[in-house]
Formats: sequence, structure tokens, C-alpha cells
Amino acid sequence: MVWLGDNSIIGHNGAQGVIYDYISTTAKEVWSYSVWSDKQYTVTSEGKYLRYALYDSNKQQIMRKAIGLNMSTDTVKGQIVVNDNSAVAYIRISIDWVANGYGHAKFEKGNTPTDWSPAPEDVDNKISAQQVTIDGITDTVSKQGTNIDSVTKRVTTAEGTLSTATNNISGLQSSVTQTSNQIKTEITDRTKGDAKHFAKLKGLYTKVLSLVMTRVFKHS
Repeated sequence: MVWLGDNSIIGHNGAQGVIYDYISTTAKEVWSYSVWSDKQYTVTSEGKYLRYALYDSNKQQIMRKAIGLNMSTDTVKGQIVVNDNSAVAYIRISIDWVANGYGHAKFEKGNTPTDWSPAPEDVDNKISAQQVTIDGITDTVSKQGTNIDSVTKRVTTAEGTLSTATNNISGLQSSVTQTSNQIKTEITDRTKGDAKHFAKLKGLYTKVLSLVMTRVFKHS
């Protein structure tokens, strides 16, 4: 991984290290560090070190120092006192064997090391990630709501179409019934008319037959 070399040169080795960016500081300021080991590491020729360097306002290195870390215990704590140099404006550190699950470290202003806690920016990043997730869920729910509204509109349209079809069928049934009634009325009227006509013919036939029979008997 990485470590802090002279003149801000970033070195690379297999010691699973991390390096911090430039941190504002002043002469004689006290900083505390804590290093925790989360799992066993393999000691290389590089050992395990905390390296720090001081820089001026132009980020030009003033000095650099390596502090050996005795990791016979799970936690190592210590202090760094910034040199009595008015030109000091920044401090930067690197720590071996705290990356990729090997451990974690805390570097803080003051002479009393505190228990490890996530950096504020890490918390902010997690909150931002959660917000992205929440926004994604909200967007998904909104899209589902839009889809539901679309389905509702389609169902409403289908119901309207069905209602129109039902009205058309009812109108057709009414027309069929009216036509049927008209046909029945016409048949009835014709039947009654034919009956009256036949009755008239029958009466006329009876009269003619009576007249013929009368004449026949007279000539006899």
C-alpha cells in the first residue's frame, strides 16, 4: 500500500498502509494518535510505522519523522508535538497496517486520545449514500404511483367503453322489440281484416244461393 516519504513522495509497499491529506496546524500544537489492530499482520522489513511530516504554507516539507509502532498489544496510542517553528502550517501522516481490514487509526488535535469513531466526512458520505437510496425508493414509489394512475385511467376508459356498448345493446334491444311489436300489430290487423272480408263474402254467397234456389223452385 502507501506510505509518506521525504518531500511528500508517496511510497508503495505491501504494508497495507494509509496516508492522510494535509492538515492545518501551528507550531507547538499537540496531536494524539491511536492505532488499533483488527487482525494479525505479517511483519516485513519495513516493520510497522507511523510517519509524519511538517510543511510550510506552500506545502514544502520542513521535516519528516518515523515512529515505530509496537503492536504486541491491540492498541497503540501516543502524541506528536509540532516543532517550535513559526513556518509550520501543515502536518501529514501515514500509518502502516490499517487498510483493508487490518486495523484502523485516529489522528486528532489535543493531548488526550479518544476512542475510535468514524470521521465526520465518512458519516456524511454514509448519510449521502442513504439519501441516494431513499431518493431512489421515493422515485420508484412515484413511478409506481404514476403507473397505478395510468392503469386506473385505462380501467376508467374501459368502463366508459363498456357502458357505451351496454347502452348501444340496450338501444338495439329496444329497436328489435319495437319492430317485433309493429310486425305483430300488422299481422293482427291483417288477420282481423281478412276475417271481416271473408264474412262479407260468406253473406253475399248465402244471398246469391238463396236467390238461385228461389227461382229454381218457381220454374218447377
